[in-house]
Amino acid sequence: MPSRDLALQHSKTEEDTHSPLDDITQKLDCQHPCFTMAPTSSRALKKDGMQFGFSIVGVVFLAMLFVPNIIWGRNQPPGYAEISKNENRILLALERIGEVAATCTAVIFVCPQGFSFPWLLWLIAAFALMILYEIAWMRYFNGGGELADMYRPLGPIPIPLASLPVAAIFLLGVWYQSPLTLIAAIVLGIGHIGIHLGHVRELSGR
Repeated sequence: MPSRDLALQHSKTEEDTHSPLDDITQKLDCQHPCFTMAPTSSRALKKDGMQFGFSIVGVVFLAMLFVPNIIWGRNQPPGYAEISKNENRILLALERIGEVAATCTAVIFVCPQGFSFPWLLWLIAAFALMILYEIAWMRYFNGGGELADMYRPLGPIPIPLASLPVAAIFLLGVWYQSPLTLIAAIVLGIGHIGIHLGHVRELSGR
């Protein structure tokens, strides 16, 4: 039976050419994902959610926030101590809680996508608000440091010394993809902006 002899000869040739290396390669293909040709899902490559880490961006934000406030604290305008006595205690507590929470979350989170586009746009927007915040402080200091100047709008932006940093921290939280930073910004905004609005009402009633 010539056909049967040819089949046996072909099978014997395959066995002779089969090497132990082929067995090792086959096992690696089956057991180790690095050696497979299966496509990796986009979800496996994408980083989602909060990511802890020391944030230099957060440190810069806090420096832009604290430095003008420290300068202001050393030379508060006349009349500020008087109106601050009537601050709402609940708003004051929310402001303090928000300050601590915003300070902590600003430096312990980093953006999972780093400086990649389009997430970078959130960071750019946050920095733009902080630059406007610095401009509002420069206007206050250059204007003689009058109490009313602290609450004067910056163009269409009301109470810029209160609203701008809160909005900037909120956008920073969006860039971080951190719900904790967003919550801290909201709590800070309720307290800080609420207190400033109370000051405005008191000054306008004089």
